[in-house]
Amino acid sequence: MILIADGFERAKLKDIFYSLIQIKEYHHSAISYRINERNIIFQAEENQDEQLDDEWVQGLLLDG
Repeated sequence: MILIADGFERAKLKDIFYSLIQIKEYHHSAISYRINERNIIFQAEENQDEQLDDEWVQGLLLDG
């Protein structure tokens, strides 16, 4: 997966990934990642948007 962003989007992605670094591993039905030494392994399912939209409620992502 390749993320392409510029300007404001790049700043948001940078903040998100810095936050993720504090958590060593995260699993969701649509997205998972883990930090291994200096590498970040990030995986996303093709239908992740549909799965995440189902769980997005009033601006909060529910981790279930």
